[in-house]
Formats: sequence, C-alpha cells, structure tokens
Amino acid sequence: MSLEILEINSTFYAIGTLTKATVKYFKKYFKEKLLLGKSCIIDIDSISEIDEEGILLLKKMVKSSTNSQNDFYLIGHKSKEIYSQTNNI
Repeated sequence: MSLEILEINSTFYAIGTLTKATVKYFKKYFKEKLLLGKSCIIDIDSISEIDEEGILLLKKMVKSSTNSQNDFYLIGHKSKEIYSQTNNI
C-alpha cells in the first residue's frame, strides 16, 4: 500500500503505510514544509502499517523538532507511543 498525505485546516493526515518504501517521500514532504517555516501537525491514526524505518523516522523528526524553532507535532492515538520512545534514539 502507498502513503497519501492530505492537509485539512492546517493538519496533515497520513493515510496508508509508513514503511521502507514510503519513508523517503514522507521525510521529503515534511522537510520542505518545515523549511518554509510551516507548522506541521500530523495525524497518524490512519497509518495502517509502520515498520521499523517508519518508527525511527517519526522518532527522529520529533526529537529534532525539540531542538529547532519549527513546530512539529504528531497527534492521534498512535502518537503516544512515538513520543514515549523519543529518548531511546
């Protein structure tokens, strides 16, 4: 399955899979948004599959956002686990 990203009312919705096959697209998409100074609020509840590379990318993005001026947030039920593991990278 692929990954689709929709923006509705300043919230991004990731739909599909965040795996080795889609992680580069996800990273590039949000890197461009952050470089433009855009806040990124990403709802990850519609991600049906996240592999190890997807988890690692989300953790790195959360961790790096705490060290920068950019607003980057993961929301949804699945985000709690990502936030709780950010100290492990």
